[in-house]
Amino acid sequence: MKRTALRFISLILTATVTLTLAFTAPGLSASNALADSDSDGSDNGDNYRVVVSIGDSYSAGEGVDPFYGQDEDDDVKINDPDWLAHRSQLAWPGQLDLPGNDGLTNEYRGSRWFFAASSGANIRDIAGYYDSDGEFGGQYRNYYYNGSRGTVRLDPQLDIFDQLDPEHPADYVTLTLGGNDVGFRSMLTTIALTVGPLDFGVQERAVEDIREEFYHTDDNGNEDGIREQLRQAYYAIAEEAGPQATIIVVGYPKLLSPDGNVVFDKTECELINDAAEWLNDEIEALVNECHDDGLNICFVSVEEAFEGHGAYSDDPYIISISISNNEDLKPGISAGSMHPNAAGIDAYRRCVQAKIDELEFEKAIEHMSDGQIWIHNITYSAYSLIESLL
Repeated sequence: MKRTALRFISLILTATVTLTLAFTAPGLSASNALADSDSDGSDNGDNYRVVVSIGDSYSAGEGVDPFYGQDEDDDVKINDPDWLAHRSQLAWPGQLDLPGNDGLTNEYRGSRWFFAASSGANIRDIAGYYDSDGEFGGQYRNYYYNGSRGTVRLDPQLDIFDQLDPEHPADYVTLTLGGNDVGFRSMLTTIALTVGPLDFGVQERAVEDIREEFYHTDDNGNEDGIREQLRQAYYAIAEEAGPQATIIVVGYPKLLSPDGNVVFDKTECELINDAAEWLNDEIEALVNECHDDGLNICFVSVEEAFEGHGAYSDDPYIISISISNNEDLKPGISAGSMHPNAAGIDAYRRCVQAKIDELEFEKAIEHMSDGQIWIHNITYSAYSLIESLL
């Protein structure tokens, strides 16, 4: 309710600025100003936003079906990159509201929204890599589904940029990345499946190993760990997307209720949540460093939006550990375990939407004169005051 009210107020304030622009900026019409700043979903011809969504399962929407390709016959779906990647039709990148679109991004898939995120993706799957046989490609997806077993290699995720119209390059690139590389899922599964007393020191050492791998250096002292790999991935994305595209790196939630539960005790919950917070802090610091170096990139945190809604809480936004279902690629622990449910996906959407709204508003004031900026400051102060009262 609060977000709805704020977005309504934002539109009113934007309209105020727009009218000011229309009457005070030479050569700038009201319709052009609205096209630059409005987020009401109206169709403004060629003046629309293009979004590319890449990354891992937290962007793909793992755990919340239906997935694209899900309704196909088995012999088709096991070769369908969308189903193999578990790209959800309800994933948060497809539910963004952008200027120039008469509807959400998922209504423009393949024209204004390009979706290449994949469950299980690692950093190297973004740009692709050479395997042991010298073959270049992206992520390998293994399946054991309804009696069929096999492996399919997906394209590097950056190949999705080849599908864009050169006349309409990406305005935004959204991604979550790094969680699989630090091995959170394996650590969670190990704890969850342990019967009897757990050597907690083993888990503490596992976390320390993650930190060391994050900052790993080669024999010459050069960084080659996860942090450096992320940096290189950000620059590779920027090269493909172009300087006009803002890269929005989104963090991860703390996964568990801090009070403990039947699967994880309180100490384990604290360890896991602290590790997630540490990773978010490290990613944010790296993103800020890249931004300071001139990269068009920003970070969005989701920790606050998920506060009090971890798995096993009274109102969870995270799916608890569960057994595989009909849409999992193989039997065992479901791939959807420890991923956002529908409410969690909406929390992600709200956080990213707020950042895009902020960026769009900043774009709208770039054309203002000093007098217009003065008016903007008044309206923004009013916005902040109303926000604090809601």
